[in-house]
Amino acid sequence: MIGSLPRAGGRRCRKAPAGDVAVLQWTYAPPYPPGPVERRPVQAFPYPQEGWKRIQCSKGGKMMKRFALPVVAVTAAALLVGALAPAGAVVVWPGDMQGWVFATRQGTSSTPPTAQFVNGPATTPAGSGSFQMRTGYSDTNPISKVYLGTNNHSGVALSRITSFKYYTYVANRDYTDGQPPMIELITDSGSSAQQRRFWFLPWGPNGTQNVQLNVWQEWDLMSANGRWELVGTSSTNYFGNWSWVVGRYSGAKLATPYVGDYVDPLVNLQLANQTGTSLSVKIGAGQAADSRYGAWWRTSSSINGFVDLLVIGIDGVEYVYDFEVVPEPASLTALALGLGAFGGLLRRNRK
Repeated sequence: MIGSLPRAGGRRCRKAPAGDVAVLQWTYAPPYPPGPVERRPVQAFPYPQEGWKRIQCSKGGKMMKRFALPVVAVTAAALLVGALAPAGAVVVWPGDMQGWVFATRQGTSSTPPTAQFVNGPATTPAGSGSFQMRTGYSDTNPISKVYLGTNNHSGVALSRITSFKYYTYVANRDYTDGQPPMIELITDSGSSAQQRRFWFLPWGPNGTQNVQLNVWQEWDLMSANGRWELVGTSSTNYFGNWSWVVGRYSGAKLATPYVGDYVDPLVNLQLANQTGTSLSVKIGAGQAADSRYGAWWRTSSSINGFVDLLVIGIDGVEYVYDFEVVPEPASLTALALGLGAFGGLLRRNRK
């Protein structure tokens, strides 16, 4: 913001040489970013009006160029600050995964899947990067998959989760059934160690709801309109919103699965996924076809998606995960340079 600019009012410009016109230069603070500088003679505009702030005294506008560069630097830096990770966010990056892991399975696809930290795309929800998840064409078992997950919260009861959201971006999908990166939760049954698998479907059961390509979308996983499904059951009570998830198995807690594939046989009543994690972001149908889902493979075939800024609140305390290529956004450097240049200018003007 422009709150760091000198306050309105104060002394007038130094006396200008004979024949020159002394002016005050003002800019209107709201809206942000500021509009063009307006120059008015001191005699015509000796005191600031409401909402205006004084920027600079000069002689006939001759100092305008010297002042313009630092203002641009500060403005650009201020804009970049909006992309910084939220205060207290845990930055997950290749040098420190903070308890997160990722894994892929090429399966029968001729194209290896992509799982990597990248810059962008576009203006990310936090910082300057995200995690890319890309699958190729895959219509027979085993299906191509990408998983990014953590066991940081294994053992936490679903009823203790007080907030839950994340952001996705989809650059491409080959079929209208295709889904953005989904959330997968592995839980116990609430009364035994037998595990359950829940999926959150951002674009609804058929991939046709709230569809937007090349745009970051925020998903509230606890929304009354959200679509969760209990996967791998023959029960007719297999879908609902977050309240349904919490009530489906009373007392259920996040539980760590084995490392493996959806189609692997159960071992000791435990499920499996590629990362062996209870909380995962993933692209990849369970298998090519299913009696409930039909041609299931189309939900994850040739998807180019990205994920960023996952937030999970437990007992009111939020854990914020920001996915980045590097631990600190380059915008910090830009901010320091901009503020330094601006501070130097203020010191010169006070002399």
